[in-house]
Amino acid sequence: MILTSNYGLKKPEGADLINVEDFNTNADMLDEKLAAVEAEMADVKKSVSDGKKLVADAITAQGTATAAGAAFETIAANVTAAGTARYNAGVTAAKKGNASTGHVLSGRTFTSAKGINLTGTMANRGAWTAATSGSGNVGIPAGYHNGSGYVSGAGAYNAGVAAADARANANSTNYKTGYNNGYNAGVAAADARANADSANYKAGYDAGYSKGLDDGYWNGYHAGYNDGKYA
Repeated sequence: MILTSNYGLKKPEGADLINVEDFNTNADMLDEKLAAVEAEMADVKKSVSDGKKLVADAITAQGTATAAGAAFETIAANVTAAGTARYNAGVTAAKKGNASTGHVLSGRTFTSAKGINLTGTMANRGAWTAATSGSGNVGIPAGYHNGSGYVSGAGAYNAGVAAADARANANSTNYKTGYNNGYNAGVAAADARANADSANYKAGYDAGYSKGLDDGYWNGYHAGYNDGKYA
């Protein structure tokens, strides 16, 4: 004969003779245990029912009507509603604030007209950084930034330098040709001006030379004459 580990019910083995008394004993034991379980369940149900009524009555007393047989989800929601109502009734609108969860940093709690002891959901980006890669914009994600982040312009700068270098290399022949043409045109214009005015330059030179020679001769003559005469 083998006995069950929990209630000691009798389990005949293959060689045991079947005894009706063993079945009766097992039935009596099961009946007793089931009756005890039913009694305990009745106590639990009554305790839960009484507890729900006490909580529901307390919530109703705070201004949010709640039935004694309401589901636990409803009771939980009404607890929050009652707390919010009490808060709103006791705090002026100017002091409540109007922040919602998206306005407050993730993990931080707050109380406002939106509710009591709410938890923020705003992402904390901290020292967020990014870099440009060309002429396109860099999107800045929503959330809290601590002021140390930045968008580097190195990528756009380097792209611009590379583009300028490529353009210069691609057009180097044109730049050289343009420089040479401009230089040659300038030289030709200068030569033409000099050739056109050469007669004037020579006439001016001759006139100046003659005037200087004449003035020097006569001044020297008179000075020598006077020096000899009155010495």
